[in-house]
Amino acid sequence: MVNSVSVIPAPSIIRRVLLGQLLFSAGHALTTGGFLSYFANPYFQGFAVAFSLLQVTPEAAESLAIVTRWLVQRWGGRKTVWWVSLVGARLAALGIPALVYAGMTPGADGAIPTIIMLLGLWYFLQGVSYTAYLSWLSDLVPEVQWGKLLGRRSMAISLVTVCMTFNAAAIMDRTKLWSAGEKLHAYVVLFGV
Repeated sequence: MVNSVSVIPAPSIIRRVLLGQLLFSAGHALTTGGFLSYFANPYFQGFAVAFSLLQVTPEAAESLAIVTRWLVQRWGGRKTVWWVSLVGARLAALGIPALVYAGMTPGADGAIPTIIMLLGLWYFLQGVSYTAYLSWLSDLVPEVQWGKLLGRRSMAISLVTVCMTFNAAAIMDRTKLWSAGEKLHAYVVLFGV
């Protein structure tokens, strides 16, 4: 199913894709991996199996993006699926730090399943969004430019991930003496940024 798209000259699209990827990678470095573990650790103290589930949920949920084609056929196009699932993923992601402001403290009933459920929903919708985005992007960028686009995209991801991870780790290192509550709020601020 091909949507009508306006073809923008490849260099312009490549620059826009790279800028978008830089922003996405910066946010991704601040909200996942070790930083998600910083946030979740107080909630999962003494629950090693649940913490392991937290670590595998993103990849498992993202692999369910194989339903993207089915969604595209029912929701009216790749751009619509990309936009709706992108916004849905961000809302699910923001639900995780919002737990702190909702008063859910470590050890509270339902904290662990709620975090895992929100994480799964976030990554499922993010996987659908990314798949629809790449499919849509393939129509905008001429086939002969794909290598250049994907190569530059990978370089941008690597550069931003290293820089953001280093900077965020330096910030988290300064919080060693903070209380658990202060650390949770620091994560919420990083996540919000």
